[in-house]
Amino acid sequence: MPLLVTRHFSGGVIQLAQLQSLFGVGVVLGGVLLGVWGGFKRRIVTVMSALFLEGIGFAAMGGLPAAQFWFAVGAAGVVGVTNSISNGALTAVIQAAVPHEMQGRVMSILISGATAASPLGLAAAGPLADRFGVPLWYVLAGAVMVAVSLFSFAVPGLLHLGERVPPDSDASASGTPQSPA
Repeated sequence: MPLLVTRHFSGGVIQLAQLQSLFGVGVVLGGVLLGVWGGFKRRIVTVMSALFLEGIGFAAMGGLPAAQFWFAVGAAGVVGVTNSISNGALTAVIQAAVPHEMQGRVMSILISGATAASPLGLAAAGPLADRFGVPLWYVLAGAVMVAVSLFSFAVPGLLHLGERVPPDSDASASGTPQSPA
């Protein structure tokens, strides 16, 4: 984000602070929104929908002309809101899909994987951003997020992830997930 602000938008610390501040406000608003709304009935749909919008926000940040910095600030707010919603809903999906005694282990692996991916992603992003520009990296990242979310809607097993089936139902015997009542 600092490189996007300085290299593409020709901004400085004030502009970076504005962009990051609106992202932070978006994160808080997204948490409040998810807390009040609760998301869609299928939590995974909430995750994928928010990921889709987050990808659009990232692509917009990179695709905007340098003179439209304030639109990038707005896009950063959208990214913050949707990031908070997708992460909050994903945590709920994991809690519903993973047995209670395994949740700590699963969350530890998930967090460790995300933490390990960060420096690897930066190692790849640095040279590519130097070669092709920081804005293109934002557009590509956003496009990948949009593509992953759209692909996820086409995977039936994923659409039922996190749905609990009552133990005495016929579906539990057949292994077919059903929507909660």
